[in-house]
Amino acid sequence: MQNPRRGASSAPANTGGGNFVRSHYFSLKPGEKRIIRFLTDYEPEGDKGGLLLLKQHFNVPTIEAPSDYTGDKWPQRASAVCRRDPNLTDQFDSCIICDEIVPVHSDVRKAADRFWAVAAVRVQEWEDNRLVGVRDAKRTVVTKDAQGNEKETEELDLVVLNFSMNNFFGRLSAFYGLYGTLLDRDYQVERKGEGLKTEYEFAPLNPITLGDGRIFDLREADLMARYLPRATEVGYAAASDEYLFPIIEQQYDDRHYGRFFDSRLRSAITPAESEASEPVVTPAPAVANTPDEEAQIAALQERLRPAGETPPAPPGGLRDLG
Repeated sequence: MQNPRRGASSAPANTGGGNFVRSHYFSLKPGEKRIIRFLTDYEPEGDKGGLLLLKQHFNVPTIEAPSDYTGDKWPQRASAVCRRDPNLTDQFDSCIICDEIVPVHSDVRKAADRFWAVAAVRVQEWEDNRLVGVRDAKRTVVTKDAQGNEKETEELDLVVLNFSMNNFFGRLSAFYGLYGTLLDRDYQVERKGEGLKTEYEFAPLNPITLGDGRIFDLREADLMARYLPRATEVGYAAASDEYLFPIIEQQYDDRHYGRFFDSRLRSAITPAESEASEPVVTPAPAVANTPDEEAQIAALQERLRPAGETPPAPPGGLRDLG
């Protein structure tokens, strides 16, 4: 992917791929709230980092499962990065979804813009009905060694954010304008509604002061390395790119298109990969413009507190609990 379109300002007014990378996509049920720490900033630093913009297809009918598929349920619909995206013109001169599927399926729309970012899921800690700190969430994963023996391990709960500007990332513009970054604090995100009425609301938490007096700001490479270890070598912005590029590539390479849309490309799929079902990302509808930033911040922060709770500590009062 050469010179990808980056940052919120990029929104318009290798075929084979590398090793298969398993990823976890961020999603919420209607009414659900979660705390996240962005690892991708709103805008790039020079030519690195920032939200990545690509055109994507959604709700595309899939072809029959591969003959060696052993999973429980083959997805009937899937999403994909469009092979006609401007980032990919050096690799593809056609897109089977654009050319053959969209024209004959009235319920499949043309490719739409979507942004990509990565975040860490966080968990609030409360004492005496007062928010005192935030820690990293972890998930249990099962891995296999060379002999096929399974082993359970814990890893940080990093999630891929793949949403539109209108109902998700656009809601963050006021905070980026106010703070100059998304990386210096945690955010609560809440989903409201469902289907075409889905909206997301954000509330920034107070910054966290570390034991050495620094703000827990992931623009500091050594702090970002807690989540993306390569940050100490390439910088915080490039580390976000390195995490996202292989995941995005899996949405347009021959293996993905061959698995779900074009049987002529099935030779690119290994047996192990044919058993995996790709996450299906639902379309994001348009929503109203962001409210005045100061009023929005005050209102959303008020909603962070349970009934009867005293106001949170002043900036820097929260603790990072690891």
